[in-house]
Amino acid sequence: MSKLRHDHWAANIWPVYRAELLQAGYSEDYAHEQSQPDPENSVEYGMMQPGNFALEVVNNDVAIGNVWLVQKGSEWWVYDIEIDEGHRGKGLGREAMNAIERFVKEHDGSKIMLSVFGFNKTAQNLYLSEGFEVTRIQMHKNL
Repeated sequence: MSKLRHDHWAANIWPVYRAELLQAGYSEDYAHEQSQPDPENSVEYGMMQPGNFALEVVNNDVAIGNVWLVQKGSEWWVYDIEIDEGHRGKGLGREAMNAIERFVKEHDGSKIMLSVFGFNKTAQNLYLSEGFEVTRIQMHKNL
């Protein structure tokens, strides 16, 4: 990932995650706690821990998104994937998922894992159509 794109992504990843946690119904305290960077998940340019990969999604030589992959043995986690607003709805998320799969296979990975918020039906449908299986459903009820 280019330094310019990386710096923008790194500045926004935790505030965006906090907002998503709040949108999913988590408390302010929990959202704040979970969206604090820690040494294992450092996203600073040149400071990411081994096994972390910050990658650009490129279409026609133009960066249109980003992916954060984390290798944990032969399992790989998609910690973040985002297609820039103006490029959504054009099948580029699907192409990015296919590129992730190729990347993981090239690095001898055997499984790709990810989490998706319940409100993100578009992403859920994409992942299901790409062969991902639901392995856990977390639920809550506000009182």
